[in-house]
Amino acid sequence: MDLRLASATVRPLPWQAHLDGGPSGGTGSLDAASSDSSFDPFAAGSLPDAWARQWAADPGKPTLFDASGSGDPRDSARWITAGELDERSREVARNLASFGFEASSRVLWSAERSVASIVSGLGVLRAGLVLVPVDTAYSERELRHVVSEVRPDAAITTDERLVAILADESARGSHDVTVVDPSGGPASSGGEGGSDVVDGCRPDAPALIGFTSGTTGAPKGAVLSPSQAVLENWNDIGRKLIAMAEDFPDDKYDFKPVPAQRSFAEQLLHVAGSNDLFTAVAKGEKPVDDESRANYKTKAEVVAYLKKSFADGAAVINAKGDAGMAKTVVSAESHETLQLSDLAYGLIEHSGEHYGQLVVYYRVAGLVPPESRPKK
Repeated sequence: MDLRLASATVRPLPWQAHLDGGPSGGTGSLDAASSDSSFDPFAAGSLPDAWARQWAADPGKPTLFDASGSGDPRDSARWITAGELDERSREVARNLASFGFEASSRVLWSAERSVASIVSGLGVLRAGLVLVPVDTAYSERELRHVVSEVRPDAAITTDERLVAILADESARGSHDVTVVDPSGGPASSGGEGGSDVVDGCRPDAPALIGFTSGTTGAPKGAVLSPSQAVLENWNDIGRKLIAMAEDFPDDKYDFKPVPAQRSFAEQLLHVAGSNDLFTAVAKGEKPVDDESRANYKTKAEVVAYLKKSFADGAAVINAKGDAGMAKTVVSAESHETLQLSDLAYGLIEHSGEHYGQLVVYYRVAGLVPPESRPKK
């Protein structure tokens, strides 16, 4: 599956100039014509409100692409527009509203990667419900643990194991769970149609419960605050890149798929240098350009620098908390004013872009990326 977010960034940052754009390639929305736009994710009240506002502003904009399709005729290897994403996620939210869930109702969300599953997750948030992502790689024991911890009111899932566990919980009288399909409708019987009241959740309302991977014990859940959500995403992409850095063969660190690209080492150093820019801005310090390959000659030195850059950024995010991450800063390169959380998410996206490039480096070199290997 080739599931990609189109380049929909409307607040371009200097380091984004090299990223590919939407379906036509190039710098897409990062040209001068779009540089006057700005996106404050909290100005509309809540994140679902902000999404709806952005989708309505340019309904024809290509937003999500699924090269393989997802079984839904609407997803047959094409770009899904912002307007379609708005309409379909609103439909899910309305369907969920028909069940009479309260704002604090918890919805397990476990499905294979597809446009339909993304739409259903957006619909849960637009309905003002609490989204609980569940890893499809969880064992049956881990699934039972999550169900007992969360005590969900509903589940959107294509995982037959999870459906069976929920049915077992209901049969034993623990509690009943409404299982719905990815469209937000009932899995077995028709609904009556829902209210058209969506995107009405409070900005401070709980939105997501995240669980740990479970690799060192039972998965642990936590309701994420805004800064905790930033920190979790920061650490997650950091973990993936550090795993690559430690795994890739030492003698291939200067490998390039084509001469015009950065080497594997230079990709990692570029990510680390960009992370340092975020940390410096957050601490009110002058950024130092220290990502040259000449400064980090060995694999060990590159790995150490990458680890430090993610650790330093994580420490700043943790120390700032919700209030600090909501404050505005001035970008050291573009000199624009933006929220610190916005800058952090931009760097997380930036790291994700380079992670995707390094997956290609692995494949071209005849290797399998760590995340793609079977779990032991």
